[in-house]
Parts: sequence; C-alpha cells; structure tokens
Amino acid sequence: MLSVPSSATTVRRPQLQQRHEDAETAAWVTAAACIAAESLAGIMYMFGVYSPLLKSRYMLSQTELDGLATATNVANNVGVWLGSGIDRLGPRTMMVAGGVVGGLSWLALWASLTYQWQLAYWQLLVIVVCQGHSADAGDVRLLSYTHTH
Repeated sequence: MLSVPSSATTVRRPQLQQRHEDAETAAWVTAAACIAAESLAGIMYMFGVYSPLLKSRYMLSQTELDGLATATNVANNVGVWLGSGIDRLGPRTMMVAGGVVGGLSWLALWASLTYQWQLAYWQLLVIVVCQGHSADAGDVRLLSYTHTH
C-alpha cells in the first residue's frame, strides 16, 4: 500500500481552498460586471422617454422618428463587424471601443438636445447607429467571455 506523507496533504488543502476562493470571487466579479454592462447597454431602450423631445426639437415626422428607432435596433442586432474585431483584436479591446463609441454617441445626443445643436437627419442616424453598435458590443463581449470560460 502506497502511503502519502502527511505534509503533502497539508500543502494541497490550502492550495485547493485558495483556488476555490479565487474562482468564487472571480465568478461574483464576472456577474457584477455583466449586470453593470448590460444595464448600461439597456439605455438604448429608453428611446420612448426622449423621443418626444427629439421629435419636437428636430421637427421630425413620426416616420422619421420610427426610422431612427429602427436604425438603432438594426445596428444592435446586426453587428457582424464585432465578431471579426473580437477575433483580431480581442474581446476587451472591442468592449472598450464599443463603450467609447456608445459614450460619445450618447453625449452627442444629449448635447444636441440640451444645447440645441442643429443636426441633420443623417447625423442623427449616425448617432443612433453608434448607440446600437455600442449595445451590441456589450452583448457580444459578454457572450464571447462566457463561451470561452
């Protein structure tokens, strides 16, 4: 019968316990990051809150306003470039890029409504498409992380 020295078992237990604690901490940090990222990505669903102001400020017809909402949703759901970007640059880089693009686009929309900048309709389309892609970047980043871990 093979005997294991008691010193070997005492060394392994703390290491295993530490690994378990590290994995548990990482799981909670990941869950918190996912909740925060998805909460921020969910801002685009507030379109109904600010759309009346957008419509009156830019004197948009209901069809034009619907076009902006549709462009946001399409950009959120058709982010083919994100997959290839993640393959080439990595998920962290694409998540940061999506956050920067989204933050700048929300800032531009807020500033245009607050400071009454006069933007052309195509400029509004670019802003809402960037918002949609930003939300999609968060989704793709989180899915790629959970798929690989």
